[in-house]
Amino acid sequence: MTDITNLTKELLQEKSKPAMPIAPIHRLMKHYSGLNVTQEAPEELREIFYELTAEMMDMIVNICAMMNRKTITKEMVRSAYNLLKKK
Repeated sequence: MTDITNLTKELLQEKSKPAMPIAPIHRLMKHYSGLNVTQEAPEELREIFYELTAEMMDMIVNICAMMNRKTITKEMVRSAYNLLKKK
């Protein structure tokens, strides 16, 4: 499960990343920290989000394969998140 599958490798490529606006990330960072936020900080957080999402999707795809499922459930997402936190 630690190897990134072809699907998650594609997610990490710039051309295949879905658009995620920076402004809401900037607002969230400012709101929760109460600090000033540089322009580069939300961009970096977005990149980290893409990486974490790709890693979680790799885990979720493996969970689906083991369970012979074609639908991702919220429980699978939570399981992948918990596995990621333990790393």
